[in-house]
Amino acid sequence: MLKEGVKMRGPCDILPKSFDDEDKKYFGLSSDNYYAQFNFEDKEEIPLQGFKIHISATIHNYEEVINHCFEFCKNQKINFKYIAKRKEIEKNLNGFVCSWAIGKVITIYPTTHRFKNILLSLHNNDFFKRQQGVTIFSDRRYKDSELIFYRFGRLIGPGKEIVNPVTKKIEYYDYDSPTYKIPSWIEEPFPNNIDDLRQATKFYKEYIPIAAVNHKGSGATFIAKQAKEEREIILKNAHPNFFCENISIINLLKREKENLISLSDLDFIPKYVDDFFENKDYFLCEEKMEGIVASELRSLERFDFLNSKKRQDTLRFYRLLILDLLRKVDLLHKRKFFIGDISDNNLIINLKSGRVSFIDLAQSKYINKREPDDKVFFRTMGYYDKRIDDLSLLDQDKAQLVYLLISLFSRANMFLKLDNSGKTTIKFFKKYSNFYKIPQAFVTLIFKLYRNPTQSLKPLINELENADLSIEYHFEEKYDIQKIERNLKQTIFINQLKLKRAKESYSKKGNDSKDLFISTLEYGSYEITEKLKKKIYDEWRINKIKMEGAVKQYSDLKSDDVIATLFCMIVYIKPELVDIQEYLKSVFNKFLVVSGKGYYLKLTEGSSQVSPYLSNGSAGLLLCLLEIRQGYNTELYDNLILKLVKTLKSSEIPQRGSVVNGLAGIVIAISKYKMIFRDTAVDSRIRELVDIIPYYLYKKDKLLYLIDDTFGDVSVKFKDGNKGIVKIISDLKKNNFFNQEENQCRF
Repeated sequence: MLKEGVKMRGPCDILPKSFDDEDKKYFGLSSDNYYAQFNFEDKEEIPLQGFKIHISATIHNYEEVINHCFEFCKNQKINFKYIAKRKEIEKNLNGFVCSWAIGKVITIYPTTHRFKNILLSLHNNDFFKRQQGVTIFSDRRYKDSELIFYRFGRLIGPGKEIVNPVTKKIEYYDYDSPTYKIPSWIEEPFPNNIDDLRQATKFYKEYIPIAAVNHKGSGATFIAKQAKEEREIILKNAHPNFFCENISIINLLKREKENLISLSDLDFIPKYVDDFFENKDYFLCEEKMEGIVASELRSLERFDFLNSKKRQDTLRFYRLLILDLLRKVDLLHKRKFFIGDISDNNLIINLKSGRVSFIDLAQSKYINKREPDDKVFFRTMGYYDKRIDDLSLLDQDKAQLVYLLISLFSRANMFLKLDNSGKTTIKFFKKYSNFYKIPQAFVTLIFKLYRNPTQSLKPLINELENADLSIEYHFEEKYDIQKIERNLKQTIFINQLKLKRAKESYSKKGNDSKDLFISTLEYGSYEITEKLKKKIYDEWRINKIKMEGAVKQYSDLKSDDVIATLFCMIVYIKPELVDIQEYLKSVFNKFLVVSGKGYYLKLTEGSSQVSPYLSNGSAGLLLCLLEIRQGYNTELYDNLILKLVKTLKSSEIPQRGSVVNGLAGIVIAISKYKMIFRDTAVDSRIRELVDIIPYYLYKKDKLLYLIDDTFGDVSVKFKDGNKGIVKIISDLKKNNFFNQEENQCRF
């Protein structure tokens, strides 16, 4: 929607070809610099809600589309905006954005009386007639156009409410549906388009989707039922006009078909079933391999390196798994077959046999075949380092194999997003392996392959076959925790100077309970406005409605909403204890999961993922229950408090170092428990966590930072950066946690 107060500031790396000095007065950028905007028409004439027009494109023609749209809108005096950065446009047109945003390179804001005429003029324009564009799935296509779409929604202001002009009631919220939607008082302006005439031939007839495996803008993967055979298969589809560099996504999926057929004699490659086109989409059907994707292996309760009852089965299974993986890569390489994209989502593990299957072979090829699209263009982030392009194709597979093997144990490979040398990943994996008593044979194999990915896999296979798995990997390193604290503080101060302010203050403007939750942890409780209190109470009320499931629209409740609102209600609103009990019953019913490993919260009601962290998991629930104990002087939840503490004391290394989703938040919760219950038995766990802090840090421009929750950047913020780590170290020092003579953490 159009933004008020657009200013000429920030980066924009693409402007219309004919842009001149006269156009500057119409130009501006959105507050987040995401859109470039031209206001050629008086914005007072644009209605609050109505139809907007979206112009799509492809990665090959978007510049020309922007140029022609600029000329069209300038001549017609129409307001429009477009994505201001090439990188973001290409990310959008490659399908790596949320489904409702895909293809929306340009947005035109027509007045109500001009809407139909503008669409007609665009459709009759010779340039737009000739152009291709990706489909905008949240919109309706205009007639038979490849790139002109429209939808009804908010045009001005920050709100999302679609209000019936007669009843003055909210009918629905903009963007609450990923598909085209018009309100009840509006008739469809163009009831017939080419999409209405399309009919399915095989999709939903011969092959019936029963579950989504993954979905992005360029296509999707489903588990489907093959009607004739009455069996489950994998069904993949590719949409037209999406590209991976210069190769269309459709051609990549066709390449996968060729690979499946050529490797049909191998039982660890899916068998080809069928392929067909339907309404310009390409579909590939293939065998469904039995097992789990490798990314799910770490979360299974069956495997535990530290549990004496489970260790032997875990070691046996991991040896079988790694050997089978190496042997099959070696076999494919003997056929001169390049796998290309090796990651834990492209590997299926059979939990009964420990054997693996390779899936998603669109990037794979025989290296002795010289084709125009000889180059591989896509690899999964976190499975390759900066050396990859200097290696031969088969050695590239082996270099990626290093990080796939690491990912079978931990998420240390994700640090490659920030440090593509691999050094941070290797350093963390050393600590992880020592902590979890991983057999030396596994670690040595990984490090040998890391140091020399050009070597043959056969000797590594032989060594692992005969290795003694009772020998554990050992790693020791010393860090001065007080020096680390000083360096983190220095980085914070230098970043504040860069922002031209020596002291940052917390802004209460526009807060919600999530912001207030984090702010309270950073600064302690403080006076808040009545307006903010009302907002928190409204969030509390809506969360209760969501958890009761009374309104479909509210079914997407997340545990981080629940935790933040509960905490803020306890600290700032102080409702009756009976109201808190009622709220917590719903939380326990919808989110609490009890497993062999402890007590956790699900990320959403329907999610299989659970969290031990402060924002959305065990630590956050613990903190809330401790606040209840203190604020209401009750021992009502003491039993659950002890169980949550036991969960957080368990020997798990957090994935991240942050307050909201990592180590620092767990330390905050456990330290609060220790203070209230005076239980020094948790000291060993606190020390264990503090000792791991250095492994989440990264030096950038000679300054020390915490790696943020995305793994792809650094931060000094409290919630996911230096300030959070500094606070927990500082608080521990104030409480005399560290002995005066002890300045070093031993590993």
